[in-house]
Amino acid sequence: MVVIGTYYGHGVGFPPPDAPPPPDAHGMEDLLASLSIPRFIMDLRELRGSGPLHEWFQLAHATGQDAYTIVPLKAYDAILFIDTITPSPAPQKR
Repeated sequence: MVVIGTYYGHGVGFPPPDAPPPPDAHGMEDLLASLSIPRFIMDLRELRGSGPLHEWFQLAHATGQDAYTIVPLKAYDAILFIDTITPSPAPQKR
């Protein structure tokens, strides 16, 4: 089994949220979006065993998608990032 964490930069075409996100709730999303790659998968198992990126992924970071923090290297084997998500179109009536 491979556990893949899924993150997105922002959504287009969704109704506004009922409540604003907590302050500093986008730690993971901000780092992933800073790569300026629209969609990618990052295999965390291939990170070097030391260095700044490895250290960053070993710390707990807030997410804007959920009301909790996550330690990526403890929670995931890989991360899928999609910069812009949109809702699926409504099914057409026949």
